[in-house]
This record gives sequence, C-alpha cells and structure tokens, in this order.
Amino acid sequence: MSNKPTASKPTRRQATLGRAAANAGEARRGRADAARRASAPGKAASKPKAAPAKKGARALGTLSSLDVPGLITRFRTVLLAVVAVIVVLVALYGPMRGLYVAWRDNAALQETLDEENKATEQYQSDVNSLLTEEGIKDEARKKGYVGEGEKSIVVDGETAQDEPEEEADEPLPWYLAVTDFIFQYSEQGEE
Repeated sequence: MSNKPTASKPTRRQATLGRAAANAGEARRGRADAARRASAPGKAASKPKAAPAKKGARALGTLSSLDVPGLITRFRTVLLAVVAVIVVLVALYGPMRGLYVAWRDNAALQETLDEENKATEQYQSDVNSLLTEEGIKDEARKKGYVGEGEKSIVVDGETAQDEPEEEADEPLPWYLAVTDFIFQYSEQGEE
C-alpha cells in the first residue's frame, strides 16, 4: 500500500459548502465592484427621482401590491366554507324548488277542497230540509205557491235574489312573495 492520498469524490455536504463559499465570494466581489463604480471620478452616482404619484396611480399601486396568494392562504378555511355553502345551495336548488312548488300547489288545492266541502255541506243541509214536510212547504212558498187558506201577495220593485259576493283576492304575505320570486312559482291558473 502506498501513502499517497487518493482523490475521492466530495460528499454532498462538502459540495454544498463549496458552493456556498463560492456564492459568498461572488457577492463580496459584486459589492466591491459597486463601491468602485460609485467612487469613480467623473461619474456621479445619481438616483433617479420618482415621478409624483397621481391619485389613480396610487390606487392601482395599492391593488397591485395586494398579496392575493397570502390572503387566500390566510383565509383558506373561510373561503372553503363559503365555496362549500354555495355549491350545496346550487346543487339543492332544483329539489328545493320542486318541494316549494308542491307545497304551494297543495295549499291552493286544499283551499279549493275546503270551499267545495263547504258547498257540499250547504247542499246536504238543503236536501235534508226538503225531506221534511216543513222544508217542502217553505220551498213551495219561495217559488210562489200558496197552501189552502193562504193568500199570495206580490210586491213590485223589490227582488229577493241573493247575489253571491265575489271575494277579492288578498295580497300575498311578503315572505311568500319573496319565495315565489326565488323559486319562480306561479299559480296553476296563471300558467
């Protein structure tokens, strides 16, 4: 064996240290060059003066200096929650609209059913009264018939007709008007 030193490959640490030392040397040389240029006779080192900033330019400068990636990183949880809520609302709009339309149609049909049930009850009470002898006599008198021993009296100028009053449509409550607009609801008769 010989006592000659053998050339070996540098380790990673040695290579990294060598690069760092080289970079530090370049930085020192760069600073020295800059100092020599600044002190050179005949060459005045002058700094360019900045133009006065206008109001519009100042506002643009502030917007351009806005750190959007930093803000996104900082408010990541809030942004994710807002995006998740928006996605859920958009995904559920169709089913929610269908449910709302069914609920409103059901309410309108229930109102119609209640009116029909009320009319049916009225007709049933009329039928029940006509099944009795008193009810039959009352109905005959309404039509102008008289019984034995009774006299008929006719009054001119007055008509005894019961005219059904038309009910005015009540305006919708504000919350139904808002949800009708959101879900684009229109009543069945309007379509």
